[in-house]
Amino acid sequence: MRRGLNRFLRSVRRHGLAIALFAALPVAMTYPLVTVIDRAIPGPPWDNLGWLYDVWYLRQAMMGKAALLFNPNIFYPFGYNLTLSETMIANKALLAPLLLVFTPTVAYNVFVLLTFFLTSVATYALVLYLTRSRAAGVFAAVAFTYAPYRIGAMAAGWLPLIATQWLPLLFLFLERWLRGRRARDAVLAGCFLALNALSSWYYAYIVGISAALYLLWRLWPWKATFARRQTWLHLAAMAAVTAVLVLPAALPALTSAQSGLAWSLGDVEKWSASLEDFFYPNIYHPLWGRWFLERRAEVPAYPWYAPGFVFVGFVPLVLAWLAWRRRSGRFVSGLALIAGVAFVMALGTTLHVGGARLYVPVPDGVDRLFARAMHFLTERLALNPVSYYSLHRPGAIPIPLPALLVYLFLPFGSAMRTLYRFGLITTFGVTVLGGVGLASVLRRGRIGRLAVAGALTALVLFEFLVVPLPFGFSDTTPGPLEDYLATLPADAVLMRFPLVAAWNGDALYRSSLHGRRIAYGHGTFYPPEYTAYGDVLDRFPSPECISLLQAWGVTHVLVGERSYDAGWGDVRGQTWATVEESILRDGRLREVAVVEESPKWLGESVSGWLRGNLAVNPILQDRVHVYELAPR
Repeated sequence: MRRGLNRFLRSVRRHGLAIALFAALPVAMTYPLVTVIDRAIPGPPWDNLGWLYDVWYLRQAMMGKAALLFNPNIFYPFGYNLTLSETMIANKALLAPLLLVFTPTVAYNVFVLLTFFLTSVATYALVLYLTRSRAAGVFAAVAFTYAPYRIGAMAAGWLPLIATQWLPLLFLFLERWLRGRRARDAVLAGCFLALNALSSWYYAYIVGISAALYLLWRLWPWKATFARRQTWLHLAAMAAVTAVLVLPAALPALTSAQSGLAWSLGDVEKWSASLEDFFYPNIYHPLWGRWFLERRAEVPAYPWYAPGFVFVGFVPLVLAWLAWRRRSGRFVSGLALIAGVAFVMALGTTLHVGGARLYVPVPDGVDRLFARAMHFLTERLALNPVSYYSLHRPGAIPIPLPALLVYLFLPFGSAMRTLYRFGLITTFGVTVLGGVGLASVLRRGRIGRLAVAGALTALVLFEFLVVPLPFGFSDTTPGPLEDYLATLPADAVLMRFPLVAAWNGDALYRSSLHGRRIAYGHGTFYPPEYTAYGDVLDRFPSPECISLLQAWGVTHVLVGERSYDAGWGDVRGQTWATVEESILRDGRLREVAVVEESPKWLGESVSGWLRGNLAVNPILQDRVHVYELAPR
């Protein structure tokens, strides 16, 4: 007992300052989040509020008010199988105790702050093990935790992606097993691989591929290594633990994917990193962020999508280069390998530069030959067939990248829409190698080692600074529209148009505030039986669409006047005037209220930096016309 206490006290003395720093930095580096922790969450009102709804729904399930895996109150009358969205099981395990104490908004924000702390501690533990240098561990922890990949995930509200604490722990126990060949380390590596997968299905693919590649590299020479029975037993134990933990959640999702749920090549292309994104300075920085964002401010889909979201940092990059030059162990080349492979994968299925697909001019006829070859590859040979048509341009050819083969030929490869997320591994590899490089510098220095380490750590914090958060916050309190909808009969069923105003996280979350069933929703994939009616829904207010809503039991229809006038209509050329005229002509919708929405995006400055029109503008305060629909 006393021996254990003494060990604990020694550990506190050795690592207490680092842990205290890791606890303080999340509050400082996300300011002013702590000042609005009970009434707003980071980022524009879109996907972040969808995940907040997920947190709210988990609380309802914990209280016995909702089924854990099926939600009948959204996408009415079909309901929603929750396995169609990201797993989040590992995150929910951390969120559940928070929800016993806090509201969903506070629990969401505390969880975000907790991931910063846990990621720092886990990265510190890994680099400390690799280098035996606490200063190097602190540097790598800070660099990885506050890298733009994680800040971008917070800005977009992608709650599954911000849970990166399991990644360093996986590689810690992989390395411990590689060095000591202890079965316990193999089992723990399997556990942490499972926790990565159960945070996000993207990480099941991304981290799984990276871990396998790292192991193969580190186990060389294979002939001697795999001749040992112990190697096979430990790897089997690692795989078995992962499978036991992941498969119960994965099998329903895999079944859904087999139903034909996949992203088009155009969708995947849209979410690829450009070549320069890894080196494009922090666009949220309070000093130079606006200048760099305005140099290249394409916004293809969402207002928080901006260049440099996978920027690895110049300070970590230089130190990683030093680690590479002074290779002190095979783990250095292993980390460099997975960082490099992930870099290529994050570039997507074809090469992009400056936010646009790069085309190479070719002589007449060459483009047609190339197109025929690509058609044969993508439509005839592929496991996941897709049309090449969206990439074809007369007189020029794109530059295909290895990710195209993953999309076409790996099982469920076409279910990964956002390939830039491979940048997580590049960021991880570079920042950990940066810590290794710093350790080598400190070992060779004779004076001022602590000052050098402190200065470089402060420099990387400055390089990644985003205070005050320029992407602002989403208000999570009820507004005038939610207050009005809460007065409707308890059995009311709502539909909203245009569809872009309905099929998003904001509209989904607002349903938790007014408590009425909705014939729309949001998730990674939508129910196939619901999307089968997409070509009818996107013709509102056609007679066929209104008849469908009657058949579904919809009682009230919400129509956004300013959304139509902003050009968001589902039919080309729609304006509020044309929509209102069609509604009046049909006669089955009776207006019962007109409600002005309150502002939802608070304290932001990013929108003023962007060129052109936002494809979806969360600043817009709509004027919502509420119609009662006559029963069938």
